[in-house]
Amino acid sequence: GALDCDFSAPGTAAFGALQAALTAVTAGADTNIQWYWWDFGDSHGTNGASLAVVTNVYSAASNYTVSLTVSNLSGSVTNRVRTEYIRVYPYTNYVAAGAAPVRPYATWATAATNIQDAIDAAGVVGMTGTVVIVTNGSYAITNRITIGKSITVLGLGGPSNTIVFRSGPGESGVFAVSHGGARLQGFMATNGYLNASGQSGAGLYIAAGIVSNCIIRLNTASSAASQSGGGVRMFGGLLTHSVIEDNLANGTHCVGGGVNLAAGAILRNCIVRNNQ
Repeated sequence: GALDCDFSAPGTAAFGALQAALTAVTAGADTNIQWYWWDFGDSHGTNGASLAVVTNVYSAASNYTVSLTVSNLSGSVTNRVRTEYIRVYPYTNYVAAGAAPVRPYATWATAATNIQDAIDAAGVVGMTGTVVIVTNGSYAITNRITIGKSITVLGLGGPSNTIVFRSGPGESGVFAVSHGGARLQGFMATNGYLNASGQSGAGLYIAAGIVSNCIIRLNTASSAASQSGGGVRMFGGLLTHSVIEDNLANGTHCVGGGVNLAAGAILRNCIVRNNQ
C-alpha cells in the first residue's frame, strides 16, 4: 500500500506550558523512513533521519497545529496535519469592555470584550478549568451566555458592578449553567425576555453547577404557552447567596415569577422578593 503517516502525544493540553513528546507512526509497503520533517506550529520545527520521536516545549498560551512529513527509501512522501492539536491554556481568561481582544484573552490588554468568547476559549484539563474574570461594566447580549464546562466565571466587582443585560428587541435569556463543575459568581442578570413555548429562566437557567452572589432582576417570561421562571428556572444545581427580585412570569400558563425549582435543585440563603 501507499506510504502513510500519523503521530500522537500522550498529553496534548495543559495550563501555562506543555512539553509535548510526539511519536510518529508509518504504514505502507515500504516503511523504511529516510527523513522526517516536523513543524511544531510555534515557529519551530526539526528534520532528520532518526526523528520518529521528538519533544517540543510550548511556552505560550495558544492552540498549535502540528505537521509531520515523511519520505521513504522508495522516494514516496506523505504528510499528516493535526489542526490545533496542542492546546496550552492560560490559567485565567479576561473580559474587559475596552480591550483589544486577542484569543485566548490571557491578559487585560488582550481581554475579550464578549463574555461568551472568553468562555468558549477557556480550557479544561482533567477536572480543572480556567477562571474567566470579567471586569466592571455593563455587557449587552443578544443571545444567552452559556456555561457548559467545568470553569469558573467571575464578576470582579460583584453584581452591582458587573451587569449583563439583553439588548434590543429580540428574545433571549441572560445566563444558562449546565455543567456540574461550572461556577458563576458576581453578576447582575437583567432584562432577559422569553416568549416562546417551552423556554425557561429569563434571567438564569440552571441544569447543574453552582451560582452564587448574583442579582437576578427585572426579567420576564411572557407567553400563552408553557413558561416557567421569569427570574430563575432550576432543574438541578445550587443557587446561593443571591437576590432574585422584580421578575415577572406573565402568561396563561406561566409559573414562578421569581424562581421555579424542579426536584433536586437547591435554593439556599437567597432573597426572593417582589416577583410576580
